[in-house]
This record gives sequence, structure tokens and C-alpha cells, in this order.
Amino acid sequence: MATKKSEAGTKTTEAKKTTAATKTAAKAAPKKTAAKKVYAYVFFNCDDGKNQTSMNIRYNNEVYADKAASRKELLEKVLHEVKAGRVNLADKEQVSETILKGDPREASKYMQYGVIERVIMH
Repeated sequence: MATKKSEAGTKTTEAKKTTAATKTAAKAAPKKTAAKKVYAYVFFNCDDGKNQTSMNIRYNNEVYADKAASRKELLEKVLHEVKAGRVNLADKEQVSETILKGDPREASKYMQYGVIERVIMH
């Protein structure tokens, strides 16, 4: 009977160690956080109605990150299209301000024959 008691004691000790190890592992497990969405923007030449069928990704295939330098490049692209006569702006200052400091998609309201779309990068 002495062996049964010592075996039972050993099993109890092992169970306590396993439970303690499980609790420690559970505390140490990293918490899953939702991945932050990373946005980028694409300028498209389009028709006056801004229909998606008129937006050609093969022609407008430059993607601009949501960073200050890339926003400046996006503004330069829009101004280049204006200078080339392919896009008209209702309010140049508003377009510049919106692209550089706001949501670049909102600048599309002030454009004729041009639109800015947002894409999600992973």
C-alpha cells in the first residue's frame, strides 16, 4: 500500500506542476491584435461621370502610400494631368489641401475627368 500512496502523491505533484506550467504559458501567450490597415491611393483619369469602367488600371498604375512624401507625389501627378489638359480642377487650393492633409479621395469632388481611389495594402 505504501507504493500506491507514493504513486498517488507523485501523480498529484505532477498534476500541480502541469497546471502551474499551463497557467504560466497562458499568461505569457501574446495577445492577438487586429492588424492596422495600411492605405494607399491611386489617381485615375476617367470620364465626366467618374464611372469605374472608364478608369484604366493599365494606364493609371501608380500607387501612392499614405505618407507625406507620397501625398506630395500624388498632388504632383494631379497637377501634371491638369497641365497636360486631361483634368480640370474647380478649386486648386482645396485639392492641394485635401490631398496633403486630409482624405485624398475627397479631392475628387473638385476634379473633372479625374478621381482618386483608396486601396488597402496588407
